[in-house]
Parts: sequence; structure tokens; C-alpha cells
Amino acid sequence: MRSVKRAGAGALYLLTSVITGYWALRLMFLPLNGGPQSWWPPIMLGASILLLVVGVHVVVPRVQGVWLVLLALAIPLVLCAALLQSLAARCWFFALAVALSTLLVQTIASALKRRELLLPMVSLILAASWVPLSVNTLRLYFAPTTSSPDPMVLLLSLAPWVLIVASVAAGIFVCKSPTSGANGSLSVVALLVVILGSVSASGRVSNRVCWCEVSRRPNISAS
Repeated sequence: MRSVKRAGAGALYLLTSVITGYWALRLMFLPLNGGPQSWWPPIMLGASILLLVVGVHVVVPRVQGVWLVLLALAIPLVLCAALLQSLAARCWFFALAVALSTLLVQTIASALKRRELLLPMVSLILAASWVPLSVNTLRLYFAPTTSSPDPMVLLLSLAPWVLIVASVAAGIFVCKSPTSGANGSLSVVALLVVILGSVSASGRVSNRVCWCEVSRRPNISAS
């Protein structure tokens, strides 16, 4: 029964990582009408890759430790080579950041002696990475200066949250154990640390970026 839960959670994580990663890539290449390029979409992409790596571990438990770190290092480099046709310094920096994040979450889970803790940790990291731009999308959509907002655009922009919330719930469900005892308390503390750290970083994101294009028309006063 436990293996069935893990397999279901792993499949959900793989699906969620692919869809959210696709959205993050769209954001990275989205024209911003002359606005500044945000560093937040790469963070979202990194969180999606982290979820993908853990999803592979859930489906194939033998893939763990250094193999997960190497996988997390390879995926961003493959994306850069395929999309940018080069491996610039920023690609290596991004790949190393994702690999170190993978090593960090594994270290925390190993220290708490709860490998299942990887699931809720990475899903919560992904959810926290999506919060700033989702809030900004809602703010811009309902702003009085936005002309003729399209409800379908808003729906498609926020649709990935269904999978994100399902991934968080699946991770907590798999991690939950009736005999967790003290380890269960430590797990909750670790999750709170992850949430607080991620939300703290989210608070510093720029409010100038959204994934639905908003036309900026000059304010022309009547003469």
C-alpha cells in the first residue's frame, strides 16, 4: 500500500514539474514590453527541476544521493544547450544552484532520518516560488488600469496551482506516519523553516513582472 502511494505521488510530481517548468520557461522568454528582466522565473524553473528530481527518486528509489545531485546538475545544462545553443556562465551558475539545493534538501531529510520528508519539502518550495508572481498576476488583472481583462488568461495562468496544491497534499500524505513520534515533530519544524525561508525570499521579488502581458498605455489628458 505504501509503495502504491509513493508511485502515485511520484507520477504526480513528475507531471507537476513538467507543467510548472514549462510555464517558468515561458515566463523567461516572455517579452515584458521594455520592462526589466526578472530573476524570479529562473527560481520557479529551479523549483520545478527540484521537484522533478525528487519525483524520479520517488519512482525509482535506488536513484538517490549523489545521483540525484548529478541529475539536478545535468537537467539545467541540457535545457541551456537545447534552448540557448550554448553553455554560458549563467547556465553553470543556475545548474550549480539547483544541484546544491538538491544536496541541501537531501541533507536535511537524512539528518532527520526521514527520506519521505523530501516530498513535502520540495513541493512547498515550488509552491512558495509561485506565490509572488501569482499574487502580482491577480493584482494586475483586477487593477482598474487594465483594459478588457480576459478571464481565460487568468484561468490558464493560475491553473498549475491545482497540481501544485495536489503535490503538497500528496507529499504530506506520504510523509505522514502514525509512529513518527519525535521525528514527526522535527519534520514539522523543518517544513516550517523551509516555508519561512521561501516566503522571506518571496517578499523581495520585484512587482514589475507578470506572466500575462499587460499593455502600458500613456496617460493622455484632454487638452
